[in-house]
Amino acid sequence: MSLECKRCSELPVFKKKDINVCILVPTKHHIAPVKSELENENLSYSIDEDVFIAQETNLEQIVQIFDKMNLSYIEKRDIRLMPLDRFTDLDFKNLKYLRTLQYWMDVFSGKDFLYILENSSLITMFHAIVNPYTGEIYDYEALTRGAREDNSIMPPNELFEKARSMDLLFFLDRICRETVIRNASEQNITKKIFINFIPTSIYDPEKCLKSTDEALKKYNLNPENVVFEVVETEYIEDYYHLNNILSYYKDKGYGTALDDIGSGYSTIASLLSLDTDYMKIDMDLIKNIDKNIENQQKVRMYIQIAKENHIISLAEGVETKEELDILMEMGIELVQGYYFAKPSEIPPKTLLNQ
Repeated sequence: MSLECKRCSELPVFKKKDINVCILVPTKHHIAPVKSELENENLSYSIDEDVFIAQETNLEQIVQIFDKMNLSYIEKRDIRLMPLDRFTDLDFKNLKYLRTLQYWMDVFSGKDFLYILENSSLITMFHAIVNPYTGEIYDYEALTRGAREDNSIMPPNELFEKARSMDLLFFLDRICRETVIRNASEQNITKKIFINFIPTSIYDPEKCLKSTDEALKKYNLNPENVVFEVVETEYIEDYYHLNNILSYYKDKGYGTALDDIGSGYSTIASLLSLDTDYMKIDMDLIKNIDKNIENQQKVRMYIQIAKENHIISLAEGVETKEELDILMEMGIELVQGYYFAKPSEIPPKTLLNQ
């Protein structure tokens, strides 16, 4: 029997039409307006206290009815819907389909996103990371974009926001990692490759990262040339769990990196509690750093902490020679930014400024 996690491996499938829909409203005040809207649409329903059962209907139609009611964010969060097969009784087994109204609204407005997931329609962009003292490309960070059915691009912030709102972050994070691994192999990259991952999408690294390990073996990527980079660090609450993930990767020979240092979430204590190989300093600290004394002090501190703890420091978002010069004077070890190269599907072999 397969123990593969369905949140990582399966997209949700539910019947949309000719079903019953259970509707839970948060207060007695919502009963009258919901009754009115269902009756306006000539929909049959039963009601018991504050629970409606709309009968033989269309789930998307029910969602659209609520969408027209100009509900507040709190109401969209507290009203809950659950699709039911017409011939299935309401019982505990159905609870896995119980979701907020906001969730179902996101599902039906996220058809482009679901197309991307169903078809693994992802594009990998490779962004050069540079040794500023030799001018050589040290490695590449792999960045993911979504390709909609009309070939337009869904940027990463929208891609991951959709995944979060539709509870599909586990699935998206997995296929992103595996797509990057395949594309890095197809591009014959021999340097290190930074692969992003979101720790909140991993329960147990041994189980949740099994398919990632298998992909690395399948495409013959050397563990020493792979660095797994923690992203969305503002969502990290459990540093013990994150260290378990980082230790899992390091035990297998991979490198690890922490993103967005200095972005507001991270403190010296949190940085030192994590066993990581690379520390990426947030681009907001790097922008115009040659003119910002306060940011210079912060970056100097992070670089010093990194050196004392045998962590490689990397500055993101370098766009000017002036920014680069002061970072090199501070002793930064690696840099990344548009000053050197822009992300590209084909890894750049040469840099804009050498």
